[in-house]
Amino acid sequence: MRIPAAVVTLLAICTPVHADLVEDNLSSLVANFQLEPYRDAAQSRCRKDVPKSGPLLAERAIGDFCLVRFGAPRTQALFVGVSLSARLDATGHKAEADAVDALLAPLVADAEMARMGAKARGR
Repeated sequence: MRIPAAVVTLLAICTPVHADLVEDNLSSLVANFQLEPYRDAAQSRCRKDVPKSGPLLAERAIGDFCLVRFGAPRTQALFVGVSLSARLDATGHKAEADAVDALLAPLVADAEMARMGAKARGR
């Protein structure tokens, strides 16, 4: 799954100016939702969902994204995940960006299923 080109382009343009905002958002979400005690469970889930993410979880930003993906609301996890992926890609960290994209795939699929369910119910 690839992130839509327009979103990546827009984020890549804004990323150099606000590169630390992604890490700040991740840290804030981890703190606000009190997710730190769930780090082991979150990383286990990430390794299960995307085996190639295992070695990359030692990087703080990816490890924190894994926590946010595990315990924060889906919309917030999607936002910071797309932002993180774009920042990593813009700074030449292709393998890390691909791992974040793979971790985003289940969130995107869940969001699409929820949208389709709401549409079927006439909302």
